[in-house]
Order: sequence, then structure tokens, then C-alpha cells
Amino acid sequence: MVFQSGSFTGYYWNNDQWSEPHDLTLSFHPEGKYVVHGKGKDSIGAFVATGNYSPKTLKMTLSKKYRNKLETA
Repeated sequence: MVFQSGSFTGYYWNNDQWSEPHDLTLSFHPEGKYVVHGKGKDSIGAFVATGNYSPKTLKMTLSKKYRNKLETA
């Protein structure tokens, strides 16, 4: 199995440079549409992540939403 839930170190590309490494946890759910959920914290702040992955193509898409932008008053 290539996609296994656990702790990872990630990077992102922004403004023509790589970010500092940051830790995140990802949970892969093979039922149905191969969904991935996660959370972590980088230099911008704490985030939650959602996306999809394919065991056939070995590709994954992941979108991050920062928690401070999700909170409502």
C-alpha cells in the first residue's frame, strides 16, 4: 500500500520559493472516492487539509484552509 495514514513533513511553493518544512498528519480513506483528510501547522498558521488520491496514478491533490480563516465570531 502506497498511501498510508500517518505523520509527514511537507513543503509548498509560493512566490517563487519553497516554504520551510512543516509537519502534518494525513488520514487516507480508500472507501468510495479515495479521500484524504489532514491537519498541521506551517509558518502561516494552523490548517486543515482535504483532497483526493489515486492508488492507480499515485497522485494526490490536497487543499489547505487555515483555521483562523474558518472561525466565525
